[in-house]
Amino acid sequence: PLVHQLEELVMIDNAMKARPSLVTQVGNQRMVYDGRRAAVEILRSGVLGKAIKAYAWTGSPNRSHYFNFDRVLSEPMDAPAHLDWDLWMGPCQPEPYREHLAPLAWRSWWNYGTGGLGDWGVHVLDVIFFGYDELTSPVSVITHAPSAANEFHTYPCQSTMTYRVDSDKFANNFFPLHYYDRGQTPSRASLGLPVGDWPDSNMTVVVCEGGVLALTAGGGLEIWRDGKMTPGLEMPGLPEFPKLNHWHAWVDNIVGVKTELRTPFPDGVRITEAALLAVKASRFPGKELHWDKSKLAFTNHEEATKTIVRRDYREGFAPPKVI
Repeated sequence: PLVHQLEELVMIDNAMKARPSLVTQVGNQRMVYDGRRAAVEILRSGVLGKAIKAYAWTGSPNRSHYFNFDRVLSEPMDAPAHLDWDLWMGPCQPEPYREHLAPLAWRSWWNYGTGGLGDWGVHVLDVIFFGYDELTSPVSVITHAPSAANEFHTYPCQSTMTYRVDSDKFANNFFPLHYYDRGQTPSRASLGLPVGDWPDSNMTVVVCEGGVLALTAGGGLEIWRDGKMTPGLEMPGLPEFPKLNHWHAWVDNIVGVKTELRTPFPDGVRITEAALLAVKASRFPGKELHWDKSKLAFTNHEEATKTIVRRDYREGFAPPKVI
């Protein structure tokens, strides 16, 4: 994700306010797909009616990915000769090198990665935030997991973030966003969809009063209304989607060629906030944490505020101050 700590979201906010013309982009390469760009247009248009709730999920983590070890601290050992271990630790407090850490499995360690929820957040939550600018910062988060995260991230996780909204785009004055890992999925029948399998292990689903939008990470887009499916790219009124090079769009905008840019940091902050809250709340499974971003605090849980909002940075690795 964009950052590792909740406090760093505000650091990015402040940096963007101080440098409004700065061209930024989070690595969100899947937004080049026409289906994903069409999903944003459909949600923005309101053609499916008022939004009720959203689901997103990832098939990660799994045993063949970065959780492919027993998540038990191994004995300290010398780092590989090619690895500058002190530099690799960056802002984290010093600790010895251990097996199953670098170069990939760090994602499963609490101090270094963000598990499956953080890894996939920008790729499955993004369209929801692009479609609804009103979703600024959630007021609560609750993550259900079999055990509390410790040195390692835990799984499977089911998390719900609740947003307060005041907009005619929404059916209620609250909007729940459910974010799951390990391929956990909502009931199709409960959403008015026929029996069948979801088309991908990484998906975004938005439930509206007039239909359901279902989107794969690779851009496969289905629109369901009254139990019938319309391929998303066949929806009327969609604009043309010129070819987009995600990597070069950033460069284009830097040199003054205005092209579609996905995802600049202000959008990345909103997406990352949801993913990080889902991740961090796994330290307190089953406990609903009331979040106030303006105070960087969980207003009903002092221990959570003290332990999962920020880190102590090593000397020489603290974030720069905005001047």
